[in-house]
Amino acid sequence: MKDSVKAAFKKYDILIVFVCLLGTYLTFPGYFALHIWSLPPEGEAWTSLDPSWQVAMNYTDIKHLVWGKDIAFTYGPLHYLATRNQWGLSKWPLFLYDVFTAINYFAIFYISIKKFRNVGLGILAIVLIILLHPFWIASAKVFVLTAFLVFWIRLSLDQPKPIYYAFQIVLTSLLFFVKFNTGLITVILFLAGITYNLLTKDKKWRFIIYGILPLLAIALLLKPLNVHFVGYLKSGLDVVSGYNGVMYFDSAFSGAIGHVIAWIILLIGLLAYSYKETYRTQWLKLGTVSFLFFGTAYILYKQGFTRADSGHVVEFFFFLPMFVLAIPEFYQSRNKWAVGIFFLSFIIPFHYLFIKEDYEIDTLKFSKAEYWEKFPVYDYDSAVLMYQNHIPMPEPILEKIGNSTVDVYPWNIQGLLENKLNYHARPVLQSYVAYTKYLEDLNFEHYNNADTAPEFVVYQLATIDERYAMFDESKTTLALLKNYTPVDTYQDGTGTKLLLRKAANFKPLKLEKVGEYAMMLGDGLVPKADILYEIEVYDNLLGKFVSLVRHSSPLQLNIHTVDGQRKSFRTSNGLLQSGIFGNYFIQSTEDYGKLYSNPAVLPEISYYSVTPKYSSHYGDKLRITEYKIIH
Repeated sequence: MKDSVKAAFKKYDILIVFVCLLGTYLTFPGYFALHIWSLPPEGEAWTSLDPSWQVAMNYTDIKHLVWGKDIAFTYGPLHYLATRNQWGLSKWPLFLYDVFTAINYFAIFYISIKKFRNVGLGILAIVLIILLHPFWIASAKVFVLTAFLVFWIRLSLDQPKPIYYAFQIVLTSLLFFVKFNTGLITVILFLAGITYNLLTKDKKWRFIIYGILPLLAIALLLKPLNVHFVGYLKSGLDVVSGYNGVMYFDSAFSGAIGHVIAWIILLIGLLAYSYKETYRTQWLKLGTVSFLFFGTAYILYKQGFTRADSGHVVEFFFFLPMFVLAIPEFYQSRNKWAVGIFFLSFIIPFHYLFIKEDYEIDTLKFSKAEYWEKFPVYDYDSAVLMYQNHIPMPEPILEKIGNSTVDVYPWNIQGLLENKLNYHARPVLQSYVAYTKYLEDLNFEHYNNADTAPEFVVYQLATIDERYAMFDESKTTLALLKNYTPVDTYQDGTGTKLLLRKAANFKPLKLEKVGEYAMMLGDGLVPKADILYEIEVYDNLLGKFVSLVRHSSPLQLNIHTVDGQRKSFRTSNGLLQSGIFGNYFIQSTEDYGKLYSNPAVLPEISYYSVTPKYSSHYGDKLRITEYKIIH
């Protein structure tokens, strides 16, 4: 006993423990749960987009909707662990999750420092990572959890201890239900580690058991978490695919790509040297470790540089160092050049964030007072401040809707909840996300059925990223035009709204296939009345490569009007396959209303055309499928 106590306090151990505890403290959340504030009374329509999907996630739990069937999104039933919106939920799961992540932080800090050849350099690395760590993490916490998983997988490649697998099983199961797109990747990472040990270790039966356990845990949690497995998988994959096709910005932050390339080159060099120095003929281990790191780095890169806005790009620089720390091959060499390159690699995120983009080290993380003040008094409704309702609907509108079911187009769900209306969600909650044929069909089927279609729809024509709003949900829009009627209109601080009511003589639409043919990319498609056109564009090998490296190669939908105008909008293969229709060009909510009453006053469309930004990324033809709209 006396010897073990002395060993615990050998040189540097007290300092190491102190640094790890301090790091764990600083990475602990500074707030317990997020307040759901009332929306601002004025602004652009898009300002309600993010608050609405966040609050809608909690609403699905309160209403016990089924994920993958009633709701299709990238998040899952444990979304609140990332968003920290706790409306309607118990405080204890979030608290236990915070304790669990704190244990993981301490473990990765402590064990990693011990793996450094020089303890002082290990402490310095941890300090640098803590300085990079932001106060506000929210949904990006899934990347931190993934870094934890990679850390435990890497440890188990050398020593497959049950405790290492216990952490992996919990993390894999958590991630699958927090955010599907990341969760699916972590299942693959976990199985890669299991496969390595199956091929290289004795007692293979135990690795088979370890491999089955998270899959069994996921299966057992499906029912209590209200998850339809097949729908959850299919909708999640489609959301990821469609995101890559259309949810991008054309310009990333200046210099960001250069910093990424330089950083990855340095890390590749470190791994290559480590492999030469340590593994030599251990090719399977080399491949597994490379997959663990570069696979997750790629996901982190795609998450940041597909959307390529401020919040997404900086996450790559904030969180990749955690993945570096999870792989000891980066820092175990005694070679002074390798050590120097390792710390040089840390200069890159600091240079980008704090010099090029003028970020400051986040001092808010030093105080945890708000967390411990709010946690004891938290109850189901304490985080909900939206009922201050800065954008109340006019009384005549509220009286018309009453307690009837109501949905909103394109996305202002929180506006309905602030007005305490009986919100009735469509599967893909917001129009901008219904960017593949499968996702669009989920919403169309919902609106094309008198039993599931809501009684009312609050409608505003709006979109994001220079898309044509009428074709964000083209088939759903058809259902609205055929089976709903405007009964009122009103203005608020974000623009004009129409109140649509479901027709008493509701009749489902039928889409009857009447033709299929090819035409040259760029040629004009002259629209016929009551015809829906599904369009498929073919990318070539170069286009597929571009899609993997950044995002799908840009496509434009051009609308040519009879009076000689040409309007161009961003589109994607997924959106085009969802369908286009119509003889009139619609630019505003007021224009949309005229489709019901007096369409002849609207600009008439002469023809549509689809053109790529880079013709070398696509084939020279596209396929058109025509459907007769029968009502």
